[in-house]
Amino acid sequence: MAVKSERWQGSPDDIEGFLHALGLVSFGGVTNAALLLFGKQPSRLLPQARVRLLVMPEGKTGNRYSLDKTFDACVLQIAEQIPSALEAHAGGVASRFPEKNWQREDRSLYPTTALREGVMNALVHRDYGASGSITISLLPDSLQISNPGALPDGLTPADLKRDHPSVPRNPDIAHVFFLRGLIEKIGRGTQRILEDCRKAGLRDPRWQSSGLETKLTFFAPAAISRAEDLNERQQQILDLLREKKQLRAGDVAVQLGGGVTDRTVRNDLQLLVDGGWLVRRGRGRSTSYVEGSTVRSK
Repeated sequence: MAVKSERWQGSPDDIEGFLHALGLVSFGGVTNAALLLFGKQPSRLLPQARVRLLVMPEGKTGNRYSLDKTFDACVLQIAEQIPSALEAHAGGVASRFPEKNWQREDRSLYPTTALREGVMNALVHRDYGASGSITISLLPDSLQISNPGALPDGLTPADLKRDHPSVPRNPDIAHVFFLRGLIEKIGRGTQRILEDCRKAGLRDPRWQSSGLETKLTFFAPAAISRAEDLNERQQQILDLLREKKQLRAGDVAVQLGGGVTDRTVRNDLQLLVDGGWLVRRGRGRSTSYVEGSTVRSK
């Protein structure tokens, strides 16, 4: 990959020369950076190298996960595995019919390029000397990427939204990611995240940093308040409600058919509640939904 990108001019067959040229060999052995980048299972010696993906449909105060997946490979392989996992679990798509176009537009709830940049930043810039692992948490209203370690000295969360120098915590890892074409090393990645979220009509992402961790939060789209922003499945739910007057989540899943997962139904119901289309009554298995004020005003 580095040879194809023309960022590495050496021989693709000279592995030892490659490692020496990049400073990944020291005193006759490989460095921790080399182990993290190319080791078959770095977590045997560096358990903090694992990455955890959590999907929590009830939020952090809920008592269950719909997904708890651990990525246990070298960081280059993890960098390839996480984007497809996020595509499968990061909330699906938002659909709408533009006012001047009869063609439906589908787009991811979160811009994939921004999520990718956030993940690459976490892999490259985390503190691998700390015991914690990178955690990606998908919540009903946000997606959070938390990685151990504070921002480099001299950088604040506010700096990440404007021009700032590239200050890699792990320069050897950053350079190999650069050679593989995964990052650019010019300090523009966080600004691209901001731009991509604004283009997608989302709230600005938020960076937070303490002595223990740095966290990037992407916020889900605002509640659906216009009928033209409802997707076909959400419109079906409202049609069912007009007919039945009251629905439970299980009823909705049955009526929509076997191709719709319980998680998708719950996400749709939550969006409709947030937008005032539905009102939730009861708790637990007795929870039901009735028409909200938005439906009655249309």
